[in-house]
Amino acid sequence: MGRFKQALINGPVMSGLVPIRARSKLLPLLGIRARGARLEPGSHFVSDNVSIGSATFINRQVFFDHGAPIVIGDRASVGMRVMFVTSTHRIGGHHQRAGIGSWEPQGIEVGDGAWIGAGATILPGVTIGAGAVVAAGAVVTTAVPDDALVAGVPAKLVRMLSDAARPSPGTD
Repeated sequence: MGRFKQALINGPVMSGLVPIRARSKLLPLLGIRARGARLEPGSHFVSDNVSIGSATFINRQVFFDHGAPIVIGDRASVGMRVMFVTSTHRIGGHHQRAGIGSWEPQGIEVGDGAWIGAGATILPGVTIGAGAVVAAGAVVTTAVPDDALVAGVPAKLVRMLSDAARPSPGTD
């Protein structure tokens, strides 16, 4: 993504000056697929290789890295200050541990209905399953199954979630 386009997205479009409904219509014009999503102000896009599903909520100050695609499904919720990090380096030698020329981007996918808590970090190549929950502050380094609750650094399975104890949407 060019510097002008990045400045336009991260400046006025993602500022509090643009109403939320207008933001989800402007971002697709700039290459970020987000129609029908609700994006609070202050998130930062380093790439336009981002797809955000319908009825998905993105809270404030979410960071979208540039190395590879980031795909978030429908009806997902992303807490404030979540980081989607799509690139890393192989460990180099003693004199420079972030190996030169060893940039390794990998995409991130978040399933429909998933919930990512505030301050979580999602690392390269991770897939978060549909209906999964990532606890606040977790660092996700490996795939999260559908309907799983993970927490910690690194994130570990806490338990599997079930719909049996919860009413269906629209029922009392």
